[in-house]
Amino acid sequence: MTFLNTALFAATLAVAGLGYAADGSERSISHNEDFRDSQAALQQHREMHETLAKEERQSRQGAVEATN
Repeated sequence: MTFLNTALFAATLAVAGLGYAADGSERSISHNEDFRDSQAALQQHREMHETLAKEERQSRQGAVEATN
């Protein structure tokens, strides 16, 4: 009976360990997706600022040329 209890306990630990590993893997995938989304949003934000800066430079250059 002791061997059977030990085997059952070991099997329970193995199943619990697999369940925890699968849950961790899902969390990791979710974290990676969140990271990619935040990086894409950051890139879009940078591009917006670069575009606005470029438009501002062009506007200033146009104003200087108009006064000359």
